[in-house]
Order: sequence, then structure tokens, then C-alpha cells
Amino acid sequence: MSKSRPNLLFIFTDEQALSAVGAYGSSIDTPHLDALAEESILWEQAYVTQPVCTPSRASLLTGLYPHTNGCTENNLPLAADIPCLPELGDFAGYETAYFGKWHLGDEIYPQHGFTHWRSIDDMYYEYYSAGRDRSEASSYTEWLKQAGFTPDVKTEYGMEGFSRSFCARLPEEYSKPAYLGGEASRFVQEYQDSPFILCVNFFEPHMPFFGPRDGQYDPSAVTLPDTFSTPLDPEAPLKERLFKRGYEVQGHSGLPLKTEEHWRRLIANYWGLSSLVDTYVGQILDTLTACG
Repeated sequence: MSKSRPNLLFIFTDEQALSAVGAYGSSIDTPHLDALAEESILWEQAYVTQPVCTPSRASLLTGLYPHTNGCTENNLPLAADIPCLPELGDFAGYETAYFGKWHLGDEIYPQHGFTHWRSIDDMYYEYYSAGRDRSEASSYTEWLKQAGFTPDVKTEYGMEGFSRSFCARLPEEYSKPAYLGGEASRFVQEYQDSPFILCVNFFEPHMPFFGPRDGQYDPSAVTLPDTFSTPLDPEAPLKERLFKRGYEVQGHSGLPLKTEEHWRRLIANYWGLSSLVDTYVGQILDTLTACG
């Protein structure tokens, strides 16, 4: 491959805090991300255009602010006439692939210059554009069905898929990170002699905060913030007060969150999800190395 036509690999994770990456000083086990950081520019002051999934993703892929690309809140589609990464330059001859969470409309359908497409979520069907088949399931769902799993969701459109909670409870080899790691590695192997753009978008460590690595970290090792027992200021922003009330009443991710032990368990589970993703980031990076 000519150096003038480099491969481009983008790896996204979702809801991953600095405190869940070893390279930023955490004790969490993320060796592959840490090794990547060692040979990279590691940003210590970085800002997103908006801290919400759809607007932030749209900005990353288009280079435009949300108020310009039209994706100002979750579940708004990225318009067809707004150029996305593969449409922003001369990528003739490139293989272009988008694997994982999209969240920019028509979730399971290839679009915006990406030819190879692997989707992992069935729950965005109500936001598909007119004419899209809402009975179709994601690539990941079809993979799970072939592996013998029975869907736990059936929609009014006849789509049979899997809820996020169901997927999070699966053995690791059937998890979303394992699926994406395998699919991305196969793509790199197949197209190692062609220039390519590959975007891999992991869902984890996004909620629900449980998964196959729940036993990796001891909750007693979790240190809660100094402010954990500090009463919330009555003048705190409404969103903070609503979240606090919601956790008190409903809990989160199957935990009642009534005690410090509950919160430590939740955080330990979250750490496990971060390490889970790191393993399959490592699989992709190892494949890149093996393919030269």
C-alpha cells in the first residue's frame, strides 16, 4: 500500500470516563488502550461539541457543529446531503466500513459512503426513515440467532431481536465487543492489500452496567468520591436532582443503590465493561500488526 493512501482506523467507546482508562492514571486494567496511548498523542484537555450521543457522533463524523449538521439531540437522522467521513475526500479505491453503534438514523442500513456495515442494536427501528423495513434486525441479532439464541423482543413490525439487557447477560464470546472485535479483524484480514477506512463503535461501557466481567473487580476495592455522602444542594440543577431521585426510587442496572455496597458493585461492574472493551480493541490492533 502506498504511504500516500494510508489506512484509517477509528475506534469509539461509549460512556467511558477518564477514570476507566489506565493511560489516564486509573488502576483499571486496559492494557491495549494504554499501549496505544504510549505511541499516540494523549489528549488531556479535550471537549466535545455536545455531551449527548447523536450530536457528538455527528460532529465527529462530519466535522460540523450540531446546529450546522442538524443533529441537535438524540435520535435525529444525519441528513443524506451532509457529507460524512468517506464523503469528505478522494477515497476512490478505499474499502469503507462502519461497524457498531451509529445512532444517526436508519441504524442497520449502510449509508454516508460506508459500504461495509455491521449493526449491533435493534431498538432504533421507530426512527427509521420512510420506506425502511422495520421488520429487519441488526447484523449482531442475526449472528446471535445463528448461534442458537432465541430473541426476547418482538416488535409490532414483526422484528424479532434482543434487548440490551439480554445481550449484556450473554457469555463473553457472544457479547457485542466480541462480535465487533471479530468482524473488524476479519475485515482487516480480507482487505489488508487495499486501503481502507474502518470505524468500530463499541457500545460498552454504556449502561446497563453489568456484563460478563462482573467478577473481574472486587467492589471492596472501589473508592467512592469524597462527596458521596454530601447532601445535594437544594439549588442544584434540576437534572441532578431528578437523577438522584430516580436512583433512590428505581435504582439502576438491577441494583437498588440504597447502600454504599450497591454503588461499589455498580462501579466494579462498569470497570469490568471497560476492560471487556479493551480486550477486543486489542484483538483489532493485534490483527493490524499481524497483517502488516
